[in-house]
Amino acid sequence: MNTTFLTKISFLLFLFAWVLVGCDTVDSSSGEETAPAVLPAEAFALDLDMFGTQASKSNQENSHYVAAVWRVGVATVITGTILYYPAVLTEAVQEVEPLINEDTYIWSSITEVNGRDHGVELRARLDGEFIDWTMRVSGMDDETGQYLENFVLYEASTGILSNNGTFEVFYPKDGGSLKVMDGAYIVEDENNHTLEFSIPLQVEDIGGSVGIYNHAETINSVDLTGPLGGNHFIEWNNQTNAGSITADDYNEGERACWDSELQNVECEGV
Repeated sequence: MNTTFLTKISFLLFLFAWVLVGCDTVDSSSGEETAPAVLPAEAFALDLDMFGTQASKSNQENSHYVAAVWRVGVATVITGTILYYPAVLTEAVQEVEPLINEDTYIWSSITEVNGRDHGVELRARLDGEFIDWTMRVSGMDDETGQYLENFVLYEASTGILSNNGTFEVFYPKDGGSLKVMDGAYIVEDENNHTLEFSIPLQVEDIGGSVGIYNHAETINSVDLTGPLGGNHFIEWNNQTNAGSITADDYNEGERACWDSELQNVECEGV
């Protein structure tokens, strides 16, 4: 795992934006302002359902799959906790039309999450061929019991089409703010997208983890380095659930595979 992933992905994002944007900009030539597209759902998404709902089928014949379930745990925490609020609130705020203040677009709404109302504000400031984003949240934080007032949940910088970008996620901690994730994403289309992430060392339990999640037409993969080191590469067919794991601490580092029934098989042809 290359731990300098943000340097690499930032360069790739620049090239990707240069190719895709071309002459596409936020159009105001018609006299009507067109709001930029907000960050897509794929920016905050890792599809790891098969490592949860299918885990109940585990038995002594599918040890390779079970090994993958345990090692994908860091990514599951990221999906279920760190990215939960950014994903839910970004989707919800799109239900309202933005206000326009010169080069800034502002989406504001009251959204219910886990039975509590949250005030949400998403700002997008145009900066040439890029957009700077800030999401702020007001409301009671269930985890800390603290009332949040205009708390910065995430900051992002994207291409003008928002289909590529980098972001930072923050969560409340001891009355202040703690950065819990650096991320970078590229969305080519609905079937092909990549999310890279790094968890700062100060984050409890999973700090120091880095990873790459890739979703392709039929094959998904997660390449993880956990908080204690050790690389785990897991890939699977998102149509059949057949897959494999290659991990420093499993099967002597050799690739181990399972079939569509999650049973251990030889890796030839998988």
